[in-house]
Amino acid sequence: MSKRKKTNLRIVKEIYGDRKIEEVFEELYEKIYGLKVKVRRKTSVELVAEKQQEKKYTQE
Repeated sequence: MSKRKKTNLRIVKEIYGDRKIEEVFEELYEKIYGLKVKVRRKTSVELVAEKQQEKKYTQE
């Protein structure tokens, strides 16, 4: 029998609750590395542009 690998997601959810993942990441990064960072999600426009760039590079 193989053991199922448990994810750390449960632990994060218990400790940080329903806070936005960006806020949690900022807090943890500052705690671990001592650097203050600003985290944001990419907009759909940015994601589309990034995908198009990847397609260009793979076609060349």
